[in-house]
Amino acid sequence: MPAGDVYRILTFGTSLSQQVMNTLAVQVIGAAEPVSGDYGLLASDWKTALQPWQHSSTLWTTWQARQLWGAGMSIDAPKCRRLGGKVFAGLISAPLQGAMGLNQPLPPQCSAVVTQVTGTIGRRKRGRIYVFGLGEQDQSGGLWDSAFVTNITGSLTTFFNKYKSGGTSPNFMLGVWSERTASGCVPNPNGKGHIQVDTPNPDVAFTPITSYSFRPTVFTQRRRTLGVGR
Repeated sequence: MPAGDVYRILTFGTSLSQQVMNTLAVQVIGAAEPVSGDYGLLASDWKTALQPWQHSSTLWTTWQARQLWGAGMSIDAPKCRRLGGKVFAGLISAPLQGAMGLNQPLPPQCSAVVTQVTGTIGRRKRGRIYVFGLGEQDQSGGLWDSAFVTNITGSLTTFFNKYKSGGTSPNFMLGVWSERTASGCVPNPNGKGHIQVDTPNPDVAFTPITSYSFRPTVFTQRRRTLGVGR
């Protein structure tokens, strides 16, 4: 039975010629096993929530759905990895280009932050999504303008009402995935890779999202700064 299986949804694109990506975690809730088109629809729904408010220098491209836990998977605890699992991939449906072409795009390290709320305290129960490709005209003094906040939160509310816990989607429920809980592993302080410090517990690593909040501050991500990283 697919119900209860957890997948990581990756959506890819470019902004100011830099590769960008958003990550979502979902749990299968329907009795029927989702097909590639179902995952593609979810990825396109996420794009639809953001694309009207992104600068025209932004271009959405592809998506990938990778199983994190569920039927057909097993644990190789000493090596901090899980074995098996399905993978789906495809193109994000059009329109792909950001619709806001006015004024200038913000630098690639500037983003809006969407906090995923689970109603449960703890670092392993919180999630953040960084919205890329936004425009200079939508912020003032490091804060998002009220009109922009109204517009983008309207789109985000539509998305989360479909996929949050108790939402209208017949296939998926959004949540926060804790790799630390799932693997029982942490980065190796003495070298490369990870080391096991706890018993892996992937059955409780997914926590459903009950709501979201949109942060009013323009945040920065060092890894997206031009010249940083690969």
